[in-house]
Amino acid sequence: MQHILDTIQAIARQRGRSEAGPLLKIRDIEQHEGERVSHIPIDQELAQAWQALLGEPFRPHQAQAITSLRRGEPVALLASNPRVILTTYLLLYAMLGQRNAAGVLIAPSAQAAQTVHAQITQLNERLPATYRLTAHLTEPSQRPNPYASLLITTPDGWHNRLLRHHDRAWSLLWPKVQMLALLDIHRYHGVAGSHVADLMLRTQRVAAAHGSVIPHLIATGWELDEPLPALEAIYNAPWKVLSGNDLPSDATKLAVWRGSADRLREAADLATAIQKQGCRVHILCQPIEQLILTPMLGKSDEISFGPEPQTGHVVICAGYPSAQSALQQLLRSGYQLVILVLGDAPYEQMLSRHDELALNPAASTWPPSPINTYVTAQNILCAAAEIPLTEAEVHAIGIGDIVERLASSGQLIDLPDIEVAWRPGPQADDPYQEHSLISASGGATLAYPEKGAKAATPTPLDPSGLERWYPLNAALPPTRGGLRVVAHDVDQSTIGLRIDTGGRRTMPLRRCTVTPRDERDQRPLFLSNNIGIGRAVVEEEIYGMREISTQGSPAEPALRPSLSTRWIAPCCWIDLPTTPPASGQLIGWSLAAAVEYRTVCAMQDVVPCYVPEKKRLYFVESQPGGNGLASWIYANVEDLLPLAYDIALSCRHDPLLEPVARADMDWLLPLLGKRDPAAKKSGEKLILVPAPEPAPQLIPARPEPLQLLRPAPQPAPQPAKPAPQPVRPAPQPAKPAPQAAPPTPQPAKPAPQPVRQTVPAPQPAKPVSPTPQPVRQAAPPPAQPTTQSAPPPMRPAPQPVPQPTKPAPPEPATPAAQPSRPAPQPEPARKLSRKERKEQERKEHERREQERKEQERKEQERKQALEAQRAQRQAEPTRQAPPPRQPEPTRQTPPPRQPEPTRQAPPAPRQPEPQPALPDANALIERLRRQREQRESQRAQAEPPRPASSAPAVLRFSVGDVVMCLPYGQGTVRASGIDDGREILRVSFPEHGELTIDPAVSMVRTIQAADAAEDDDLL
Repeated sequence: MQHILDTIQAIARQRGRSEAGPLLKIRDIEQHEGERVSHIPIDQELAQAWQALLGEPFRPHQAQAITSLRRGEPVALLASNPRVILTTYLLLYAMLGQRNAAGVLIAPSAQAAQTVHAQITQLNERLPATYRLTAHLTEPSQRPNPYASLLITTPDGWHNRLLRHHDRAWSLLWPKVQMLALLDIHRYHGVAGSHVADLMLRTQRVAAAHGSVIPHLIATGWELDEPLPALEAIYNAPWKVLSGNDLPSDATKLAVWRGSADRLREAADLATAIQKQGCRVHILCQPIEQLILTPMLGKSDEISFGPEPQTGHVVICAGYPSAQSALQQLLRSGYQLVILVLGDAPYEQMLSRHDELALNPAASTWPPSPINTYVTAQNILCAAAEIPLTEAEVHAIGIGDIVERLASSGQLIDLPDIEVAWRPGPQADDPYQEHSLISASGGATLAYPEKGAKAATPTPLDPSGLERWYPLNAALPPTRGGLRVVAHDVDQSTIGLRIDTGGRRTMPLRRCTVTPRDERDQRPLFLSNNIGIGRAVVEEEIYGMREISTQGSPAEPALRPSLSTRWIAPCCWIDLPTTPPASGQLIGWSLAAAVEYRTVCAMQDVVPCYVPEKKRLYFVESQPGGNGLASWIYANVEDLLPLAYDIALSCRHDPLLEPVARADMDWLLPLLGKRDPAAKKSGEKLILVPAPEPAPQLIPARPEPLQLLRPAPQPAPQPAKPAPQPVRPAPQPAKPAPQAAPPTPQPAKPAPQPVRQTVPAPQPAKPVSPTPQPVRQAAPPPAQPTTQSAPPPMRPAPQPVPQPTKPAPPEPATPAAQPSRPAPQPEPARKLSRKERKEQERKEHERREQERKEQERKEQERKQALEAQRAQRQAEPTRQAPPPRQPEPTRQTPPPRQPEPTRQAPPAPRQPEPQPALPDANALIERLRRQREQRESQRAQAEPPRPASSAPAVLRFSVGDVVMCLPYGQGTVRASGIDDGREILRVSFPEHGELTIDPAVSMVRTIQAADAAEDDDLL
């Protein structure tokens, strides 16, 4: 290892520019020991053979995965260690060991499928013959093998072979299919995720038609942040997400290298120098960049290159990987050294200035894929071609509108049968011919090399960028360069490429017209600006490009003729505080680069469109029908804007991106600098909660669709509190007087209310007046709604705002101070990260629950004290009646004695005699007490009498605790509650599943307490 480091340091000294060399940092990555378990619930002989084969023990996630699969739950194994694929192989051998059982494994690419087939073949050679799986790789040159026990294919083979010919070539396979495995499921994002979701529905239909059900579904992928929504968007079922980070990993080193404009040349030079030291090197690059590396390196057994990681001693990343999680997986792939060669992409320039961010261990985000109508329509035609589509299925899936549209255009026809059944009509072309996971409709754009270049097959590209990113003379990959487009055919959706190693890069110059179709939601952004989400029609004209090379100055040649495109997709928009210069729509790309850095998506998946007349910047999803990025940007824009500003600040000296950086800094700096000084000084914390879904009509330009939740006790309806004892109406009004007193200072309390919502008012600028019911009239600050008329209500007006049972200490109800308090202040939610915000919200939730329970307990104690005082006052006349009542016979008719004077008025000295009804309260209390004691004495389990207060019982165990329970062993607490005064647990055991445990009967002790950050389900 030391000689490799000496080699790259020597190269860095040779290429050093002045005092700063290209080698930015070398960091040691420590090894991870991993965790182990003694056994897992599989066949004993298979377990022994597997341990002898790999020479290592079993891991906890393997036991959890096999248990969940046998319960019929889909399992997602997400880990930063690529060796988690061995767990998938183990599960396949364990679940498909019996006869007449088969499985289908979907690899993300043809190269990955070949690698999996080779690994399964090696495992079969070393396992006993009784446990071997007959693996078959579906290739165009091979005949189908329906008798195979494991079928390895790609998404294209899944769509075009297994499902299309299910009733012919694969009719013997489908009745045996019992398991489906999806490798690298994180790659199916955006439009690809919509395609895979429809493929899963088609697979279920075909399996059911052959009398088979697929209860076992397993997927592998990177370690991701909150992957459950994206998983459920692909397969609508309760997934079991397991972490495979209990696998061991070796120590390694990470070197960060600042490359020049020709980063691929530098990566090739580094690989050649390291290979001379006797090391095997792999260069990780984009698929289209293989055309550049092929003439540089040729064919060598010691140096390989491609988009898939390969075995070797050193891996060189030509540019930052596709996501942060990809880099974390490379560091745990067994390489001795990982070299990260940064290029000139926008976020790579930011990482060059802040190289510590390149080592960020945070997991990437996987935005959920929406329902894309274009994708669904194409898969409906395929599903109808496989099996006639019935009316019941149409209503169950919810695709009635799409089916009607296809039927009206003649693409679907109803078969002449009693039952409605749809089949593809004569107007429908072959739906299987033009199908690509990266295209919403039709096939992908194919990139062919120039004549004379050596390439086996064309490279598929996203067709949404055909006019924007692939015009004639454009540089590819976008913002990086290395290839020049020398041929462009819009009709055939093909381009021709030529190698261009001069460091040339380009950016498109555009004109955009955005027509909003609907506005779904809107909320404040940093107090004074708004962010909204909806759907729009975009008409885009690409009239030129801005280009730069290492030997020239920036130029802006025009395209002749210009290219135009039009599409409809979801979008989000930001109302800008200023009007920045945006010639050629060179604005907003810094935020698009921040999206690429934070997620598994690319910068080209979102298109910024600026409308200077409205001072509004749109971010439109590039694929027709949408890819899910607009919703994710709308929810996480507060975290993206600071990162976008850092990217713009880093690119301000780049000749190509300088106009983009200047325009983005002009609107980002004023937007990020806006804070509420009053909210900064106050110690109150405001939690922003999204507003409910608006009505179908369009939302005005500046509504107030947020609710402000303050950390206050949960309110109880105050109108239900008066007159708890209707038997005695005379003394009752005096008792609830302490509750009725606070309404006088309550006009100053709309800000601390637990819920504050927008209420329609005819005078939006009128401040809150000290009326008897000021809480129901709480309105936004006068300065905010003055720019518009009264907005429509976000939820029904008859719902009143509940009042707190015991309000906080009142503040001065001055009209001048009132408008400043309700101002929304999202600063705490904006400055903190997502996990910190969730932790803060969880603590606030617990505190509010404790305060609510404490107030309920105090209220109950107060009621009991009032009852006791009332009973004592009622009992006092029986003991003290003779002395005070004899000299004052005229005081026989006070208001508290209204029921008695009519019967006891004539005999004045006999006044104590009509009091037998007064001690009835004590007698009733005493009788109830005796009855309660009798009931408690009859209980089977003797327990101390509970206090009259409603104080909550203390739970010993929390959700997520790892406990040891006899005789079941170690398990995880899934639920904990109080039943009849005793704590009852629901514990999940690896071997026994979920059991209900009583800690008073079974011996239970805590092994590991749940992490507080994992209790997000309380929020």
